[in-house]
Amino acid sequence: MISVKVCRKCDKQYPSNIMFCPDCGSLIMKIKEPEPEPRPKAVKVKRAPMVAPTIREEPRPRPPKVRTEHTRDDFFRALAENSIPQEDLETIRELMAWSEGLACSVSFGDSVTDYGRMVFRPAVRLGEREVSLFCVGTNGGIDIHFKDWVDLPPFDSREKRMEMLSMLNRIKGVKIPEARIIERPPMPVRALRDKDGLDRFVGTYRWFLEMAGGQCGSSA
Repeated sequence: MISVKVCRKCDKQYPSNIMFCPDCGSLIMKIKEPEPEPRPKAVKVKRAPMVAPTIREEPRPRPPKVRTEHTRDDFFRALAENSIPQEDLETIRELMAWSEGLACSVSFGDSVTDYGRMVFRPAVRLGEREVSLFCVGTNGGIDIHFKDWVDLPPFDSREKRMEMLSMLNRIKGVKIPEARIIERPPMPVRALRDKDGLDRFVGTYRWFLEMAGGQCGSSA
């Protein structure tokens, strides 16, 4: 294909092999081809850096503490091993005989708060629930179960629990602090050795059952 030139003076076009314009004698110049339009630059898309997904580990559930059930013989054997005085052993037997007469259930198991200690725990039915009264431990202590009564009418009232605390603190040798009426505070079995102490303790719990509105068995 023959390219074309143009005369700068007369603006006439001639074949590219013609050097000078035949009309005016001017030098014929090669037509400048239009420069191609620049290609648009590709837009660079910034990609977000790849982040490895976080693997969230679910917390492993802790296995519950299992309380071992024991027998009456196990309980008294542990009392003997702990060198509990004979007077306290007799008191515990009397207390057990009385509470078993009114309880819906009794159990010999590990302590709720101290898993190295075995306890005797009587429970009564109040309405549709079974409520622990107290527990006697093989360390010679009695835990009063105020904590189990904080949602038990009328002992969900602080004033009512304080009233029971006052009755227990009238027993010689018992001094339970007021701050512990939302816990299971201990008192010594030895405080019930004499008849007056045991009678006050039993009387306090008879009043508790009367206020709570129910009991199982006999209250004798």
